[in-house]
Order: sequence, then C-alpha cells, then structure tokens
Amino acid sequence: MMVKQKRNKDTICATVSPYVKRRVLELVDSDDFSSMSDLVSVAVTDFIARYDSKPRNTEKNVIKNDAEKNNQDGDYETDYLLD
Repeated sequence: MMVKQKRNKDTICATVSPYVKRRVLELVDSDDFSSMSDLVSVAVTDFIARYDSKPRNTEKNVIKNDAEKNNQDGDYETDYLLD
C-alpha cells in the first residue's frame, strides 16, 4: 500500500519579465537554490519580512511626518496643533 504525502504548500502563478525569469533560472542553475519554487519561496518570505518591519503611513504617522517637515526643532504634536 502506497501512502500519498500531502504537501504543506499552496501554488501561486505569477507573470514576470523575461529578465527576471532569466535571472531566476541562472540562480537555480548555480545550485544556490534547489528549484525555481525554492527561490521564489525564499524571495517572497524575505520580502514579507522586510515589508512587515516597515512603518506604515497611518493617519498618526502622516500627521507626525507633516509636522516634522514644517517644524524641525520643536515639539511636533503641540506645534502642529498651533499652526
């Protein structure tokens, strides 16, 4: 009796430029990655980690950034409200 292994991965299809595809194939051929799937998984995981660590432009951040642009040396919260 043969046991079928279940993969714990989903499939994603994407369109990329010819340059990106060539580079991916070169990297896979260099034996740094075991497959195109391995390279894409590593790349997307790295992107998500960097993306999640970046500050977002929430309303509070936008107000703070605007205030800092207008007032370089004061208390941004108080000075922004007085402008």
